[in-house]
Amino acid sequence: MRNSSLNTSQEIIYKTKVWSDSPIHEAFSIKFFTDTNLLVYLVDHTYPNLNNFIAILNSVGFTRVISSQYVMFEFVGVRKREHYLRVVADNSQKTPDGKINFGSLIKYQNKYDAPNVVFEDSILLVKKEVDNELESIIRDYNIDYTYSSLHQDQLSPTFDICLSFKNG
Repeated sequence: MRNSSLNTSQEIIYKTKVWSDSPIHEAFSIKFFTDTNLLVYLVDHTYPNLNNFIAILNSVGFTRVISSQYVMFEFVGVRKREHYLRVVADNSQKTPDGKINFGSLIKYQNKYDAPNVVFEDSILLVKKEVDNELESIIRDYNIDYTYSSLHQDQLSPTFDICLSFKNG
């Protein structure tokens, strides 16, 4: 039986009995699947309680947080667009009170051809940001995204292609 207690930082700590301290067999773990949107919310810290929930799941010995390679393909495309639009927003002309015309910004969301940002000049920064987020998904959130029928060696080259071309 698990005992739960609250420590001084208000985090929940789950402790197992001494006789059950050995790692829990994979067949007895509960898997929580994260889709593209959840991963985006995690890396952006959109919903702090989602980040807290994933941290709790990772602290419990009988749960696994997983995703799939297909979700990661989608994630790379979504984050490429997000980071490109951030570069465009940073380089957009602002109104006298410092605001951006988002109506103008949105029309470049899938074309990657904003007049104030040359795609080829911004893609290295975008790629770096997306690569950091991919590493964060594994390192910070302990999400295993090997669930899929895709060959593992397809991921990196496909990510590189997606992040190198406007239509990728």
